[in-house]
Amino acid sequence: GESAEDLYFYRIPDVTLKKGERGYYPLFTAEVPYEHLYTWDIPQSINENANYQEQPQDSAMQTVWHALKLTNTTPHPWTSAPAATLKDGRILGQDTLFYTAIGQSTELKITRAVSLNAEQNEYEIERQRSAVQFYGRNYDLVSVQGELAVTNFKNEEVVIEIKKNLKGEIQKYDGEPKIQRLAKGLSSVNPDTQVIWKLPVKPGKDNSLKLTYVYQIWVRG
Repeated sequence: GESAEDLYFYRIPDVTLKKGERGYYPLFTAEVPYEHLYTWDIPQSINENANYQEQPQDSAMQTVWHALKLTNTTPHPWTSAPAATLKDGRILGQDTLFYTAIGQSTELKITRAVSLNAEQNEYEIERQRSAVQFYGRNYDLVSVQGELAVTNFKNEEVVIEIKKNLKGEIQKYDGEPKIQRLAKGLSSVNPDTQVIWKLPVKPGKDNSLKLTYVYQIWVRG
């Protein structure tokens, strides 16, 4: 193949097909490093522009995905395309493999991890009414406690990566997560924060992974 600006082209020379014929041409095959990964992405559940109330727990917020982390050690980039995951000749799932440069890693979703049960709940634990004014409007300072639980019903230990997005300032948290302030929503009175845990989960109901966190958010009164 060859690069052309931001695109990458594969060439198959000397191909001739008669009318009605079909051709099957593998571009390349390779063995690359991979890692099984279970991911749980949790979106924010509180809107600062409305009076605070406990949000309904959508089923999509409780979905854990089984994915593969693939590292591109081939001499050419991987272009975006559908990708199927197979084991012992059986197809496990299909998703999009996005563009991956040489030496970079990517995640390919396989299927929903039905053997991992995830639960999230958030509760208001404190409120200071009309604590501050922004743009001529009163805002309450609300403290929210979140609880996360993951139960592994597989017969082996797995590693899960939990990404929790929230509006506000994180105050307390279990474990040693990676905490980063996102640049989106810079004009908002609350920062966009992402908290990332990557932890093992042992099998069995008695070994559920449980995490708590507390954050504060300004909510229009």
